[in-house]
Amino acid sequence: MNLQPVKIGGNSIMGERRRRNNGNTGSYSGFVIKFILVIIAFMAVLVGHLYLRQQSVKSAERTDDIKKQIMDVKAENRNLRNQVAGLTRWEHISRMIVRFKLDLKPAMHGQILNIGVYTPEQAATIPLTPLKVASNVSFSTQGR
Repeated sequence: MNLQPVKIGGNSIMGERRRRNNGNTGSYSGFVIKFILVIIAFMAVLVGHLYLRQQSVKSAERTDDIKKQIMDVKAENRNLRNQVAGLTRWEHISRMIVRFKLDLKPAMHGQILNIGVYTPEQAATIPLTPLKVASNVSFSTQGR
């Protein structure tokens, strides 16, 4: 007797119907792998976003610290300029002259030098004069 199933019109007449595995487990495992890969990609993007946000916060904090340092340096610079201006005033200098008994005398006429800045047109109208050489300087050529 022949026990092989015979199909008539798509229905088997004899024998048990076998479930055919038409790749159902393969397609299910493929779906699971794809789903896991999507979750991994999502987590990677989330972790990357959190890392970049943390770096941004750190950068902002460092920027604030550096701005504070710049403000402190500018304030110190202003204070030092004010201190220099106070120390170079004549009132302070004259007090130091008296305090240290420097016995300074007024400048003689030859010690005062006036320097002027002229435009090229003004400079053309001023006659050039040779420089005065001090009379007590002697040039000797014997030592050479």
